[in-house]
Amino acid sequence: MGKMDVAKMLAHCSSFQDIAMGNAFPPRGWLGILIGKFVKPILYNDKPLAKNMSTIPTILIVDDKEFETEKKKLKQKIITFQSNGPHKCTNHPHPNGCFSKIWPSFRWSIFMSKTLS
Repeated sequence: MGKMDVAKMLAHCSSFQDIAMGNAFPPRGWLGILIGKFVKPILYNDKPLAKNMSTIPTILIVDDKEFETEKKKLKQKIITFQSNGPHKCTNHPHPNGCFSKIWPSFRWSIFMSKTLS
Protein backbone atom coordinates (compact mmCIF):
# COMPACT_ATOMS: atom_id res chain seq x y z
CA MET A 1 0.00 0.00 0.00
CA GLY A 2 1.11 3.54 -0.65
CA LYS A 3 1.43 6.11 2.05
CA MET A 4 -0.02 9.59 2.21
CA ASP A 5 1.58 12.63 3.76
CA VAL A 6 -0.45 14.70 6.20
CA ALA A 7 -1.94 17.04 3.58
CA LYS A 8 -3.04 14.08 1.43
CA MET A 9 -4.55 12.37 4.47
CA LEU A 10 -6.56 15.50 5.29
CA ALA A 11 -7.85 15.57 1.70
CA HIS A 12 -8.69 11.86 1.94
CA CYS A 13 -10.64 12.37 5.18
CA SER A 14 -12.39 15.32 3.61
CA SER A 15 -13.46 13.11 0.71
CA PHE A 16 -14.90 10.62 3.19
CA GLN A 17 -16.88 13.43 4.80
CA ASP A 18 -18.39 14.15 1.37
CA ILE A 19 -19.54 10.54 1.13
CA ALA A 20 -21.06 10.54 4.63
CA MET A 21 -22.94 13.76 3.92
CA GLY A 22 -24.27 12.47 0.60
CA ASN A 23 -22.22 14.87 -1.54
CA ALA A 24 -20.27 12.13 -3.36
CA PHE A 25 -21.25 8.66 -4.55
CA PRO A 26 -18.22 6.58 -5.56
CA PRO A 27 -19.06 3.32 -7.34
CA ARG A 28 -19.49 0.18 -5.25
CA GLY A 29 -16.73 -2.41 -5.31
CA TRP A 30 -17.44 -6.06 -6.11
CA LEU A 31 -15.00 -7.42 -3.52
CA GLY A 32 -16.71 -5.52 -0.74
CA ILE A 33 -20.07 -6.89 -1.81
CA LEU A 34 -18.70 -10.43 -1.49
CA ILE A 35 -16.97 -10.17 1.89
CA GLY A 36 -18.82 -7.23 3.42
CA LYS A 37 -20.76 -8.85 6.22
CA PHE A 38 -17.51 -10.32 7.57
CA VAL A 39 -15.66 -6.99 7.44
CA LYS A 40 -18.45 -4.71 8.64
CA PRO A 41 -17.90 -5.34 12.40
CA ILE A 42 -14.42 -3.78 12.11
CA LEU A 43 -16.03 -0.38 11.63
CA TYR A 44 -18.19 -0.52 14.72
CA ASN A 45 -15.97 -2.07 17.38
CA ASP A 46 -13.81 -0.17 19.87
CA LYS A 47 -10.51 -0.79 18.07
CA PRO A 48 -8.90 1.82 15.81
CA LEU A 49 -8.75 1.11 12.09
CA ALA A 50 -5.55 -0.59 10.96
CA LYS A 51 -2.88 1.57 9.36
CA ASN A 52 -2.45 1.40 5.58
CA MET A 53 -5.83 -0.24 4.98
CA SER A 54 -7.04 -0.26 1.41
CA THR A 55 -9.44 2.51 0.51
CA ILE A 56 -11.96 3.47 -2.11
CA PRO A 57 -9.88 4.07 -5.26
CA THR A 58 -11.70 7.28 -6.16
CA ILE A 59 -10.69 8.95 -2.90
CA LEU A 60 -7.10 7.78 -2.86
CA ILE A 61 -5.19 11.06 -2.99
CA VAL A 62 -2.16 10.96 -5.25
CA ASP A 63 -1.69 14.63 -6.15
CA ASP A 64 0.25 16.93 -3.85
CA LYS A 65 -1.94 18.96 -1.52
CA GLU A 66 -1.36 22.08 0.56
CA PHE A 67 -1.66 21.39 4.28
CA GLU A 68 -3.37 24.61 5.42
CA THR A 69 -5.93 24.50 2.59
CA GLU A 70 -6.84 20.88 3.30
CA LYS A 71 -6.97 21.51 7.04
CA LYS A 72 -9.48 24.34 6.55
CA LYS A 73 -11.62 22.24 4.17
CA LEU A 74 -11.75 19.27 6.54
CA LYS A 75 -12.44 21.44 9.57
CA GLN A 76 -15.41 23.05 7.82
CA LYS A 77 -16.76 19.67 6.70
CA ILE A 78 -16.52 18.28 10.24
CA ILE A 79 -18.42 21.30 11.57
CA THR A 80 -21.07 20.87 8.86
CA PHE A 81 -21.34 17.12 9.50
CA GLN A 82 -21.83 17.72 13.21
CA SER A 83 -24.26 20.62 12.89
CA ASN A 84 -26.38 18.88 10.23
CA GLY A 85 -27.10 16.00 12.59
CA PRO A 86 -27.88 12.38 11.76
CA HIS A 87 -30.89 13.11 9.57
CA LYS A 88 -28.59 14.74 6.99
CA CYS A 89 -26.26 11.73 6.65
CA THR A 90 -26.58 9.80 3.45
CA ASN A 91 -28.68 6.64 3.20
CA HIS A 92 -26.78 5.67 0.07
CA PRO A 93 -24.89 2.39 0.43
CA HIS A 94 -21.24 2.67 1.44
CA PRO A 95 -19.11 2.70 -1.73
CA ASN A 96 -17.13 -0.41 -0.82
CA GLY A 97 -20.41 -2.22 -1.08
CA CYS A 98 -19.54 -4.37 1.87
CA PHE A 99 -21.28 -2.17 4.34
CA SER A 100 -24.50 -1.62 2.40
CA LYS A 101 -26.52 1.11 4.08
CA ILE A 102 -24.99 2.70 7.14
CA TRP A 103 -27.51 3.83 9.72
CA PRO A 104 -27.15 7.61 9.79
CA SER A 105 -28.01 8.20 13.42
CA PHE A 106 -25.31 5.96 14.79
CA ARG A 107 -22.90 4.26 12.45
CA TRP A 108 -21.76 7.12 10.21
CA SER A 109 -20.60 9.00 13.30
CA ILE A 110 -18.62 5.98 14.54
CA PHE A 111 -17.14 5.36 11.11
CA MET A 112 -16.16 9.00 10.64
CA SER A 113 -14.62 9.13 14.10
CA LYS A 114 -12.50 6.08 13.35
CA THR A 115 -11.52 7.44 9.94
CA LEU A 116 -10.36 10.72 11.45
CA SER A 117 -8.40 8.98 14.19
